[in-house]
Amino acid sequence: MFAIRFFTVIAAETYDTSCKLVDIAQYEYVSFRQYLKVRKIKKELKAKMENANSYAEWHELAEEFDKLTEVRLWKETQESSDYNWVFIKRITESLRESRLNGECHKLMHVIRSNAMRNLANILNPDLYCQSYIGTKHLIENYQNEVVACLDYICSLGEDQLPKRKKLEFFAETRHAFGRTGLILSGGGNIGIYHHGVIRALYEEGLIPRIISGSSAGSLLATLLCGKEFHKVPEMLEPSGIELKSFHLEHRKFSLVKSLARLSKEGYLLDVGVIRDFLRDNIGDITFQECYDTTGWILNITVTGSGHHDGFRLLNYLTAPNVLVWSAVCASCGIPYIYGPVELYCKDENNNVVIYSPESNKFVDGSIGADVPTQNLSELFNVNYFIVSQTNPWVVPFLNHSEQLRHSKRTKLYQAWEAIVSLVGAEIKHRISQFTTIGLVPKIISRYFYVVTQQTSGHITIWPDFTFSDLLNILIGPTTEMIRNCTIKGARRVYPKINRVRATLIIERALERNYLQARASTEKPANIREFLENDHDARDDREGFGKSFLADELAGDIMKQLGIKVDDDPATVRGRVDSFNIPRSVTRIFMKYMQNPEQGQGGMLSKISEKNEEAN
Repeated sequence: MFAIRFFTVIAAETYDTSCKLVDIAQYEYVSFRQYLKVRKIKKELKAKMENANSYAEWHELAEEFDKLTEVRLWKETQESSDYNWVFIKRITESLRESRLNGECHKLMHVIRSNAMRNLANILNPDLYCQSYIGTKHLIENYQNEVVACLDYICSLGEDQLPKRKKLEFFAETRHAFGRTGLILSGGGNIGIYHHGVIRALYEEGLIPRIISGSSAGSLLATLLCGKEFHKVPEMLEPSGIELKSFHLEHRKFSLVKSLARLSKEGYLLDVGVIRDFLRDNIGDITFQECYDTTGWILNITVTGSGHHDGFRLLNYLTAPNVLVWSAVCASCGIPYIYGPVELYCKDENNNVVIYSPESNKFVDGSIGADVPTQNLSELFNVNYFIVSQTNPWVVPFLNHSEQLRHSKRTKLYQAWEAIVSLVGAEIKHRISQFTTIGLVPKIISRYFYVVTQQTSGHITIWPDFTFSDLLNILIGPTTEMIRNCTIKGARRVYPKINRVRATLIIERALERNYLQARASTEKPANIREFLENDHDARDDREGFGKSFLADELAGDIMKQLGIKVDDDPATVRGRVDSFNIPRSVTRIFMKYMQNPEQGQGGMLSKISEKNEEAN
């Protein structure tokens, strides 16, 4: 009996254990199948994201991808070693409390004291590598609270906050916060990928107003800045770019002709192709005219051809009368490819003349400054840079870990990243050493700066170019080539829209409220007083064409000069010129006068709205 009971118990326990093992095996099997299923779905979503044709499509797929991970928990968790979450939490609560209690002066003090874009390291790239959409909720709450506080301050009445005090607050805070610039690097035909970068940023309303281009990047920067904001979509379509100068029969690329030109004239390609291409697309406009008519701040780098010449950043401040197409030709003047180029400008009689009487010539802007961050900072208060980098010798040394999402870098990947970074730093260091101690001949030492100079920004975008792109780096572009590069370039921007939006959210709020504060200030007695006393109207393009006072000021000019809507343009031009007002105001006013059917101030109102959107 005892033996029977013993074996019965053993059998029962064995059966129970077997059942448990079967349950565990089934659970693990189901979990493993679920893991494989989720992994397959993720792979399919990533493939679709990489081939998305618009940001809206990419965003929808990215949201689905995020739902398959635990990223929601990461967002809701405030604690992180990547930023000072304690400080951000405290300042967010302080701002909200002051706003709800109506303590405007305390609110202004807190905002002014913390007018920093990367406060407490909230723009740390690591905080934007976990999720495709958004970051820590605490950071988003802080940024939204700052925007709400700025809107609240702007909405205060005269009895709560004097208009002049309000304007001073927004003007000074805006200046302290700084501005964002977009830099387009060189890279030959690979620079066509810039077109996709511009398209993605423009369509999402995130493109900065300050644009800089070097070499190939100067071509795309000029095509953008040569268009008024509402006409940019025309330029974003490949069919909207005139390419006939690249495909004329006598200008088609020929190796025999190029080699013959190299032996005879010292360069391979005819820079006249670029000149005609730009004149077909933007005409003979100067930097000042470009700025006055479109509102974009175009910057182009060129490098002096002499051994002791440095680079220059050309724009409406440093070279207002220089023809943009001549600056681009110089910036694209790669030694022995296009050769040195002279700059041309318009004189006081609107005639095209040589810019430098000493016949100084200029070459590729990428040699001196592919990414001219310091100059942009000094001239336009830019302290945050979005760089589209297409130079094929630079891309391999960029930080490719930014592309990773929802995963921690493996030890092998970290080691490879460290090796690449070390090799790049060592090359730059050795070249600088050899140049400093004179081991490198002066005639070529300046070209080594291409390797040692800064090549990236706070946000850097680069293309995933192919070997065929390298083979066609000097071949004239086609419509099909532009179309392919545009969509590929835009796809490289989509994963970084998240960071760009976080960068610009407070800056845009400051700009918007600053303009509203200016609009509410007392209107000057006349247009001359406005132009003489308002610094922004004269120098920062925040005035006549863009100001909310534009309609009233147009009426002031008409009244003071005795101009009627039905006066002929010649009469209007003569009276306006005799008034001795800036050319920028004259051009905008003449545009208004040439469109009387829109009613008094109608044209200026549209220009104002357009420039507000551009910012």
